[in-house]
Amino acid sequence: MQTVSLLSLGFSLFIAPVLWISFIWLMPIEHKRMQTKVFCSGFLLLISLLQIKHLEFLLDGRQLLQEFSYQTLLVIAPSMFYFFSRSLLFKDYQVTWRSIAHFAPISFLFVLPDTAIAPLALIVGSAYCIWLVQLIYRLRDMRNRFKLEFFFATTFAVIAFIVMVLGTLSFYTEPKYFYHFYLNGLSFAYALVVVVLLVYPNLIDELTEIVATTYRNSTLSRINIEQTMSALDRLMTEDKAFQDEQLTLSDLAERMNITSHQLSELINTQFGFGFSQYLRKVRVEHAKQLLKLEPEASVLSIGLESGFKSQSNFYSAFKTCEGVSPGQYRKNTH
Repeated sequence: MQTVSLLSLGFSLFIAPVLWISFIWLMPIEHKRMQTKVFCSGFLLLISLLQIKHLEFLLDGRQLLQEFSYQTLLVIAPSMFYFFSRSLLFKDYQVTWRSIAHFAPISFLFVLPDTAIAPLALIVGSAYCIWLVQLIYRLRDMRNRFKLEFFFATTFAVIAFIVMVLGTLSFYTEPKYFYHFYLNGLSFAYALVVVVLLVYPNLIDELTEIVATTYRNSTLSRINIEQTMSALDRLMTEDKAFQDEQLTLSDLAERMNITSHQLSELINTQFGFGFSQYLRKVRVEHAKQLLKLEPEASVLSIGLESGFKSQSNFYSAFKTCEGVSPGQYRKNTH
Protein backbone atom coordinates (compact mmCIF):
# COMPACT_ATOMS: atom_id res chain seq x y z
CA MET A 1 0.00 0.00 0.00
CA GLN A 2 2.86 2.37 0.85
CA THR A 3 4.51 1.96 -2.57
CA VAL A 4 1.25 2.40 -4.47
CA SER A 5 0.41 5.51 -2.49
CA LEU A 6 3.87 7.02 -3.11
CA LEU A 7 3.58 6.45 -6.86
CA SER A 8 0.05 7.81 -6.88
CA LEU A 9 1.08 10.86 -4.89
CA GLY A 10 4.06 11.48 -7.19
CA PHE A 11 1.75 11.46 -10.21
CA SER A 12 -0.61 13.88 -8.45
CA LEU A 13 2.13 16.39 -7.60
CA PHE A 14 3.50 16.19 -11.15
CA ILE A 15 0.20 16.53 -13.01
CA ALA A 16 -1.20 19.43 -10.93
CA PRO A 17 1.16 22.10 -12.39
CA VAL A 18 0.73 20.55 -15.86
CA LEU A 19 -3.05 20.94 -15.61
CA TRP A 20 -2.63 24.47 -14.25
CA ILE A 21 -0.40 25.54 -17.15
CA SER A 22 -2.75 23.86 -19.63
CA PHE A 23 -5.84 25.55 -18.22
CA ILE A 24 -4.34 29.02 -17.87
CA TRP A 25 -2.52 29.21 -21.21
CA LEU A 26 -3.25 26.28 -23.53
CA MET A 27 -6.89 25.18 -23.32
CA PRO A 28 -9.04 26.96 -25.94
CA ILE A 29 -11.85 27.88 -23.54
CA GLU A 30 -14.17 30.77 -24.40
CA HIS A 31 -14.70 33.42 -21.71
CA LYS A 32 -11.82 32.23 -19.54
CA ARG A 33 -12.12 35.04 -17.00
CA MET A 34 -9.50 36.11 -14.49
CA GLN A 35 -11.90 35.05 -11.72
CA THR A 36 -11.99 31.50 -13.11
CA LYS A 37 -8.20 31.39 -13.39
CA VAL A 38 -7.87 32.48 -9.76
CA PHE A 39 -10.28 29.80 -8.54
CA CYS A 40 -8.54 27.17 -10.67
CA SER A 41 -5.16 28.20 -9.25
CA GLY A 42 -6.50 28.19 -5.70
CA PHE A 43 -8.16 24.79 -6.02
CA LEU A 44 -5.11 23.08 -7.57
CA LEU A 45 -2.86 24.70 -4.96
CA LEU A 46 -5.02 23.45 -2.10
CA ILE A 47 -5.08 19.91 -3.47
CA SER A 48 -1.30 19.99 -3.95
CA LEU A 49 -0.81 21.18 -0.37
CA LEU A 50 -3.04 18.34 0.84
CA GLN A 51 -0.93 15.87 -1.12
CA ILE A 52 2.27 17.32 0.35
CA LYS A 53 0.77 16.76 3.78
CA HIS A 54 -0.01 13.17 2.78
CA LEU A 55 3.62 12.79 1.73
CA GLU A 56 4.65 13.81 5.25
CA PHE A 57 2.42 11.04 6.59
CA LEU A 58 3.96 8.47 4.25
CA LEU A 59 7.49 9.48 5.21
CA ASP A 60 7.22 9.82 8.97
CA GLY A 61 3.73 8.61 9.97
CA ARG A 62 2.61 12.08 11.04
CA GLN A 63 -0.94 12.23 12.47
CA LEU A 64 -2.36 14.86 10.11
CA LEU A 65 -5.89 14.92 11.49
CA GLN A 66 -4.58 16.52 14.64
CA GLU A 67 -2.85 19.35 12.77
CA PHE A 68 -4.73 22.62 12.32
CA SER A 69 -3.09 23.28 8.92
CA TYR A 70 -4.32 19.95 7.53
CA GLN A 71 -7.80 20.49 8.95
CA THR A 72 -7.93 23.93 7.32
CA LEU A 73 -6.97 22.53 3.92
CA LEU A 74 -9.62 19.80 4.24
CA VAL A 75 -12.32 22.35 4.97
CA ILE A 76 -11.38 25.00 2.38
CA ALA A 77 -10.78 22.68 -0.61
CA PRO A 78 -14.47 21.72 -1.15
CA SER A 79 -15.54 25.38 -1.10
CA MET A 80 -12.86 26.26 -3.66
CA PHE A 81 -14.07 23.35 -5.80
CA TYR A 82 -17.56 24.88 -5.76
CA PHE A 83 -16.35 28.36 -6.74
CA PHE A 84 -14.18 26.99 -9.53
CA SER A 85 -16.97 24.80 -10.93
CA ARG A 86 -19.54 27.58 -10.75
CA SER A 87 -17.25 30.17 -12.30
CA LEU A 88 -16.24 27.76 -15.06
CA LEU A 89 -19.73 26.62 -16.05
CA PHE A 90 -21.61 29.90 -15.60
CA LYS A 91 -20.06 32.60 -17.76
CA ASP A 92 -21.80 35.42 -15.88
CA TYR A 93 -21.19 34.15 -12.34
CA GLN A 94 -19.93 36.81 -9.94
CA VAL A 95 -18.79 36.34 -6.36
CA THR A 96 -21.00 38.28 -3.94
CA TRP A 97 -20.95 38.84 -0.19
CA ARG A 98 -23.63 36.17 0.15
CA SER A 99 -21.54 33.59 -1.70
CA ILE A 100 -18.74 34.04 0.85
CA ALA A 101 -20.99 31.95 3.12
CA HIS A 102 -19.60 28.89 1.33
CA PHE A 103 -16.49 29.34 3.44
CA ALA A 104 -18.56 29.16 6.64
CA PRO A 105 -17.32 25.62 7.50
CA ILE A 106 -13.99 27.24 8.43
CA SER A 107 -15.64 28.51 11.61
CA PHE A 108 -16.21 24.91 12.76
CA LEU A 109 -12.46 24.45 13.09
CA PHE A 110 -12.66 26.46 16.32
CA VAL A 111 -15.65 24.70 17.89
CA LEU A 112 -15.59 21.05 16.77
CA PRO A 113 -13.25 18.34 18.10
CA ASP A 114 -10.47 17.07 15.82
CA THR A 115 -12.34 13.82 15.19
CA ALA A 116 -15.25 15.70 13.56
CA ILE A 117 -13.30 17.88 11.11
CA ALA A 118 -12.56 15.28 8.43
CA PRO A 119 -16.16 13.94 8.28
CA LEU A 120 -17.43 17.53 8.12
CA ALA A 121 -15.09 18.41 5.23
CA LEU A 122 -15.94 15.29 3.27
CA ILE A 123 -19.68 15.72 3.82
CA VAL A 124 -19.44 19.29 2.52
CA GLY A 125 -17.43 18.05 -0.45
CA SER A 126 -20.03 15.34 -1.12
CA ALA A 127 -22.75 17.99 -1.07
CA TYR A 128 -20.94 19.98 -3.74
CA CYS A 129 -20.52 16.84 -5.84
CA ILE A 130 -24.26 16.15 -5.53
CA TRP A 131 -24.88 19.75 -6.64
CA LEU A 132 -22.73 19.17 -9.73
CA VAL A 133 -24.48 15.89 -10.58
CA GLN A 134 -27.91 17.54 -10.20
CA LEU A 135 -26.80 20.46 -12.34
CA ILE A 136 -25.81 18.09 -15.13
CA TYR A 137 -28.96 16.00 -14.68
CA ARG A 138 -31.18 19.05 -15.09
CA LEU A 139 -29.70 19.48 -18.55
CA ARG A 140 -31.53 16.31 -19.63
CA ASP A 141 -33.14 18.04 -22.64
CA MET A 142 -29.65 18.31 -24.15
CA ARG A 143 -28.47 14.78 -23.36
CA ASN A 144 -29.10 13.31 -26.77
CA ARG A 145 -27.17 16.12 -28.41
CA PHE A 146 -24.10 15.81 -26.22
CA LYS A 147 -23.95 12.14 -25.17
CA LEU A 148 -20.16 11.92 -24.94
CA GLU A 149 -19.80 15.16 -23.00
CA PHE A 150 -22.48 14.16 -20.50
CA PHE A 151 -20.94 10.71 -20.04
CA PHE A 152 -17.56 12.15 -19.06
CA ALA A 153 -18.92 15.00 -16.94
CA THR A 154 -21.38 12.78 -15.07
CA THR A 155 -18.77 10.05 -14.56
CA PHE A 156 -16.34 12.55 -13.05
CA ALA A 157 -18.99 13.97 -10.70
CA VAL A 158 -20.15 10.51 -9.58
CA ILE A 159 -16.60 9.29 -8.96
CA ALA A 160 -15.79 12.44 -7.00
CA PHE A 161 -18.89 11.80 -4.88
CA ILE A 162 -17.91 8.16 -4.27
CA VAL A 163 -14.42 9.23 -3.23
CA MET A 164 -15.92 11.66 -0.72
CA VAL A 165 -18.35 9.12 0.75
CA LEU A 166 -15.84 6.27 1.03
CA GLY A 167 -13.28 8.66 2.44
CA THR A 168 -15.73 9.59 5.17
CA LEU A 169 -16.47 5.96 5.97
CA SER A 170 -12.79 5.02 6.04
CA PHE A 171 -12.22 7.66 8.69
CA TYR A 172 -14.06 5.48 11.20
CA THR A 173 -11.39 2.79 10.91
CA GLU A 174 -7.73 3.59 11.47
CA PRO A 175 -6.64 7.11 10.38
CA LYS A 176 -3.92 5.66 8.13
CA TYR A 177 -6.58 4.12 5.88
CA PHE A 178 -8.20 7.51 5.57
CA TYR A 179 -4.92 9.11 4.45
CA HIS A 180 -4.18 6.36 1.93
CA PHE A 181 -7.69 6.38 0.51
CA TYR A 182 -7.94 10.15 0.30
CA LEU A 183 -4.57 10.71 -1.39
CA ASN A 184 -5.24 7.92 -3.91
CA GLY A 185 -8.74 9.24 -4.54
CA LEU A 186 -7.35 12.67 -5.38
CA SER A 187 -4.78 11.13 -7.72
CA PHE A 188 -7.45 9.05 -9.42
CA ALA A 189 -9.55 12.18 -9.97
CA TYR A 190 -6.54 13.84 -11.61
CA ALA A 191 -6.04 10.80 -13.86
CA LEU A 192 -9.69 10.91 -14.92
CA VAL A 193 -9.43 14.61 -15.76
CA VAL A 194 -6.36 13.95 -17.92
CA VAL A 195 -8.11 11.12 -19.79
CA VAL A 196 -11.22 13.22 -20.37
CA LEU A 197 -9.25 16.18 -21.72
CA LEU A 198 -7.21 13.94 -24.02
CA VAL A 199 -10.27 12.18 -25.41
CA TYR A 200 -12.50 15.24 -25.60
CA PRO A 201 -10.52 18.50 -25.34
CA ASN A 202 -13.59 20.66 -26.04
CA LEU A 203 -15.63 19.23 -23.16
CA ILE A 204 -15.49 22.37 -21.00
CA ASP A 205 -16.55 24.65 -23.84
CA GLU A 206 -19.44 22.38 -24.80
CA LEU A 207 -20.74 22.08 -21.24
CA THR A 208 -20.45 25.85 -20.75
CA GLU A 209 -22.54 26.43 -23.85
CA ILE A 210 -25.16 23.91 -22.74
CA VAL A 211 -25.42 25.46 -19.27
CA ALA A 212 -25.66 28.94 -20.75
CA THR A 213 -28.42 27.88 -23.15
CA THR A 214 -30.40 26.04 -20.49
CA TYR A 215 -30.18 28.45 -17.54
CA ARG A 216 -30.19 31.79 -19.30
CA ASN A 217 -33.25 33.66 -20.53
CA SER A 218 -33.42 33.70 -24.30
CA THR A 219 -31.37 36.43 -25.96
CA LEU A 220 -32.79 35.80 -29.43
CA SER A 221 -35.84 38.01 -29.01
CA ARG A 222 -33.65 41.03 -29.75
CA ILE A 223 -32.41 39.84 -33.15
CA ASN A 224 -33.91 38.81 -36.50
CA ILE A 225 -33.16 35.10 -36.55
CA GLU A 226 -33.62 34.66 -40.31
CA GLN A 227 -31.31 37.55 -41.18
CA THR A 228 -28.75 36.47 -38.61
CA MET A 229 -28.73 32.92 -39.96
CA SER A 230 -28.20 34.31 -43.45
CA ALA A 231 -25.28 36.39 -42.18
CA LEU A 232 -23.77 33.30 -40.54
CA ASP A 233 -24.17 31.32 -43.75
CA ARG A 234 -22.46 34.06 -45.80
CA LEU A 235 -19.54 34.20 -43.40
CA MET A 236 -19.03 30.48 -43.73
CA THR A 237 -19.75 29.87 -47.42
CA GLU A 238 -18.53 33.11 -49.02
CA ASP A 239 -15.97 34.54 -46.60
CA LYS A 240 -14.87 31.08 -45.39
CA ALA A 241 -14.40 32.34 -41.84
CA PHE A 242 -13.88 28.75 -40.69
CA GLN A 243 -10.45 28.71 -42.38
CA ASP A 244 -9.13 30.85 -39.54
CA GLU A 245 -7.73 28.22 -37.18
CA GLN A 246 -7.92 30.74 -34.31
CA LEU A 247 -11.62 31.53 -34.90
CA THR A 248 -13.58 31.80 -31.64
CA LEU A 249 -17.22 32.28 -30.76
CA SER A 250 -16.64 35.89 -29.72
CA ASP A 251 -14.69 36.66 -32.93
CA LEU A 252 -17.48 35.33 -35.13
CA ALA A 253 -20.17 37.09 -33.08
CA GLU A 254 -18.33 40.39 -33.43
CA ARG A 255 -18.25 40.00 -37.21
CA MET A 256 -22.01 39.42 -37.14
CA ASN A 257 -22.68 42.42 -34.84
CA ILE A 258 -24.32 40.29 -32.17
CA THR A 259 -23.17 39.12 -28.73
CA SER A 260 -21.43 35.81 -28.17
CA HIS A 261 -24.38 34.77 -25.96
CA GLN A 262 -26.77 35.35 -28.86
CA LEU A 263 -24.61 33.44 -31.32
CA SER A 264 -24.16 30.55 -28.89
CA GLU A 265 -27.91 30.27 -28.31
CA LEU A 266 -28.65 30.67 -32.03
CA ILE A 267 -26.34 27.79 -32.99
CA ASN A 268 -27.68 25.58 -30.19
CA THR A 269 -31.32 26.16 -31.10
CA GLN A 270 -30.91 26.04 -34.88
CA PHE A 271 -28.46 23.15 -35.22
CA GLY A 272 -28.87 21.21 -32.00
CA PHE A 273 -25.24 21.43 -30.92
CA GLY A 274 -22.70 23.97 -29.68
CA PHE A 275 -20.29 26.27 -31.44
CA SER A 276 -17.30 23.92 -31.28
CA GLN A 277 -19.23 21.09 -32.90
CA TYR A 278 -20.76 23.45 -35.45
CA LEU A 279 -17.34 24.76 -36.48
CA ARG A 280 -15.94 21.24 -36.63
CA LYS A 281 -18.78 20.09 -38.91
CA VAL A 282 -18.38 23.09 -41.25
CA ARG A 283 -14.65 22.43 -41.56
CA VAL A 284 -15.18 18.71 -42.17
CA GLU A 285 -17.80 19.41 -44.87
CA HIS A 286 -15.34 21.73 -46.61
CA ALA A 287 -12.61 19.10 -46.34
CA LYS A 288 -14.92 16.47 -47.85
CA GLN A 289 -15.43 18.63 -50.92
CA LEU A 290 -11.68 19.16 -51.32
CA LEU A 291 -10.99 15.44 -50.95
CA LYS A 292 -13.34 14.81 -53.87
CA LEU A 293 -12.29 17.71 -56.09
CA GLU A 294 -8.53 17.70 -55.47
CA PRO A 295 -7.33 14.06 -55.58
CA GLU A 296 -3.69 15.13 -55.91
CA ALA A 297 -3.68 17.36 -52.82
CA SER A 298 -2.24 15.91 -49.63
CA VAL A 299 -4.53 15.15 -46.72
CA LEU A 300 -2.47 17.49 -44.53
CA SER A 301 -2.84 20.46 -46.91
CA ILE A 302 -6.59 19.88 -47.13
CA GLY A 303 -6.88 19.77 -43.35
CA LEU A 304 -4.93 23.01 -42.94
CA GLU A 305 -6.94 24.72 -45.68
CA SER A 306 -10.13 23.70 -43.89
CA GLY A 307 -9.06 25.47 -40.69
CA PHE A 308 -7.60 22.63 -38.63
CA LYS A 309 -4.44 23.37 -36.66
CA SER A 310 -2.72 20.06 -37.31
CA GLN A 311 -3.07 16.74 -39.07
CA SER A 312 -3.96 14.98 -35.82
CA ASN A 313 -6.79 17.43 -35.11
CA PHE A 314 -8.05 16.98 -38.68
CA TYR A 315 -8.00 13.19 -38.48
CA SER A 316 -9.73 13.17 -35.10
CA ALA A 317 -12.49 15.58 -36.15
CA PHE A 318 -13.05 13.88 -39.51
CA LYS A 319 -13.33 10.43 -37.98
CA THR A 320 -15.70 11.72 -35.30
CA CYS A 321 -18.01 13.21 -37.94
CA GLU A 322 -17.73 10.63 -40.72
CA GLY A 323 -16.63 7.43 -38.98
CA VAL A 324 -13.65 6.98 -41.32
CA SER A 325 -10.30 8.69 -41.83
CA PRO A 326 -9.90 11.34 -44.55
CA GLY A 327 -7.77 8.96 -46.62
CA GLN A 328 -10.37 6.20 -46.43
CA TYR A 329 -13.13 8.67 -47.30
CA ARG A 330 -11.19 9.76 -50.40
CA LYS A 331 -10.78 6.11 -51.45
CA ASN A 332 -14.48 5.43 -50.99
CA THR A 333 -15.50 8.39 -53.15
CA HIS A 334 -13.18 7.66 -56.10
